[in-house]
Amino acid sequence: MAPKSASSDTLFDSASAGKGISAAAVAVLVDRGLLDYQAPVARYWPEFSVAGKAEATVGQVMSHSVGLPWIEPDVDVDELLDQRAMAARLASQPPAWQPGTQTAYHGWTCGVLVAEIVRRATGRGADAVLAEEIATPLGISGALMFAAPETVVKATAYDGGWAAMIASLPADLPLFRAVPRKALAAWPT
Repeated sequence: MAPKSASSDTLFDSASAGKGISAAAVAVLVDRGLLDYQAPVARYWPEFSVAGKAEATVGQVMSHSVGLPWIEPDVDVDELLDQRAMAARLASQPPAWQPGTQTAYHGWTCGVLVAEIVRRATGRGADAVLAEEIATPLGISGALMFAAPETVVKATAYDGGWAAMIASLPADLPLFRAVPRKALAAWPT
């Protein structure tokens, strides 16, 4: 069967665009008193308090200064795509620096951290919070989501040599500190 043609309602991955949307959702939760930027993450997520992160704050997560900018090298793509597994891993991982003392882009970890804080503080997933607190009040219900349901049409991604391109990159590339090479090479295309 030939793939369907893309149209204006075909979904596609926009990756880091979610950081701004999730920050807006957190701001709404802070405004409603469900989260506090100055509070330790452990207030909402007790398992996060280990390995030197007991005093790490929600604000430090939001400002990319919590010290968890990369993922340990033994992560495979299945775990990388499993929100709960990644949250558990990051909760137990020691920070690369004392939280709040440095800043580095938490490109692969920020979404996991924010989603778990939101889930712990509200009892709802990030998608539900986004829909109920941001999208629906703005009249854009269903247009924004952190994960697409299996029932929707998604754009077909074709392998343009992704694994080969990842394999061709130098082993000491800083990107591979953020996310392991083997997980990137196996990323679904």
